[in-house]
Amino acid sequence: MFRNILTGAAVIALISGASAQQKQTVSVQKAQAPQYAGTFSPLTGFVGSNQNRIGTAHVINNSILSNYYSVPGMNQEWIDNNVLMDTDGTGAEVVDGMIYTYCSSATAPNGMFEIVTVYDDSVYCAGPSNWPVFDCGYGISGLPGGSNGALSCWIVTVDLAGVECNLTDGHGGSAGWGQVWDNSSTGPWLSGGGNGQTNSFTWFDWNVPNANAFKGCYWFGGIPHAGFDMQMFAADAGGLTLSTTGAPGGAMTFDVSGATGGGFVATMYAFGTGAHAEFNPITGNTVTTGLADLGFKVAAIAAADGAGNTSYGATVPGAAAGLVSVQAADASTDGLSNVVSL
Repeated sequence: MFRNILTGAAVIALISGASAQQKQTVSVQKAQAPQYAGTFSPLTGFVGSNQNRIGTAHVINNSILSNYYSVPGMNQEWIDNNVLMDTDGTGAEVVDGMIYTYCSSATAPNGMFEIVTVYDDSVYCAGPSNWPVFDCGYGISGLPGGSNGALSCWIVTVDLAGVECNLTDGHGGSAGWGQVWDNSSTGPWLSGGGNGQTNSFTWFDWNVPNANAFKGCYWFGGIPHAGFDMQMFAADAGGLTLSTTGAPGGAMTFDVSGATGGGFVATMYAFGTGAHAEFNPITGNTVTTGLADLGFKVAAIAAADGAGNTSYGATVPGAAAGLVSVQAADASTDGLSNVVSL
C-alpha cells in the first residue's frame, strides 16, 4: 500500500496544527477539450458507455468548469471539500455513481490507475478529521492517459453498483474527496460551484510517513477556482426499489416499487455483484446490471400494477446465503433497482 496507518493521537495533532496555516499557491496548466472515456467500475474496470445504473440526484455537484487543470504528482492526494446535498430528507446519502474530468500527458498503453477517496467529514484547510482513514476508497484501473505523450483530457463515469458509498450529511460540516494517481503527469480539471466549496484544497503526501504527510492548504491564487470537477449521485427518491422478506432456507418475497405503472419488471439473480450485460428486447438496449456473470438468471418477469408495484415469491435454498445477489429491472426504462445480497 501507499501509506502506513496513523495513530489517532497523531491525527489529532496533525489536524490541530494544520488549522492555523494559510493557503499556499500552486500553478495551473491550460486544459484541452475533454473526450468521454466511458464508464468504469472499481470491481471490473472498464464497463462501456452505459450509465443506466447511476442515480440522477446530486449529492455533490462541483462542475462549473474552468479552462485549467493542475498536476499533484505521483502518490499525492489533493482533497476538495463540499457540503453534501440532502437528496431525500433523511440526512444520509448512498452514493451510487460519480462523474469527473481529468487531464493527462502520461504514456499508459495499459491504462492508468487511480484511487478515489471519500471522507464523510473534512475541515477547511485542515483536511479529513480521520485521515488517513477514508469512509470509501475505490481503485480504478484502465483509465486513459495522454495521446502519444500529448495532453488529453477525459470525462469518466464511475459506477459504484455493489460498492456504494454511505455518507451522512446531517453533521453540518463538509465532506471531502480526493484522487491519488500512479504517475506525475495527471491531475484534476479545476472547477467550482459546489455547495459549500471553499476555493481551497488540502494536500497529503502518500510517499512519506503519515505524521509528515500533511503539506498544507492550497489554492490557485483566486482564479481559477481551487476545486475539482466532481459530480456524485444518489438514486432519486421514488426510484426503483427492491426489498425482501424471509431468508434463504425458506420462502422469500421480492417486492419492487417505483416501476413504470403497468409495465414489466424483471427480477434477476447471480452469484455476487459485477457488471453483467443483458439485452432488453423492449427498449432494444443492452443494460449493464449490478450482478455478476456467474450464474446470472432472470428469475421472473411480472407486470407492475398501476402504482408501479410488483411482487415475486420463491423458495430459496439455504446455500444461497452469502452467495446470491438479486436485482430488479424496469423493462420500460432500463432502470435498475438496488442490489440485495442474500
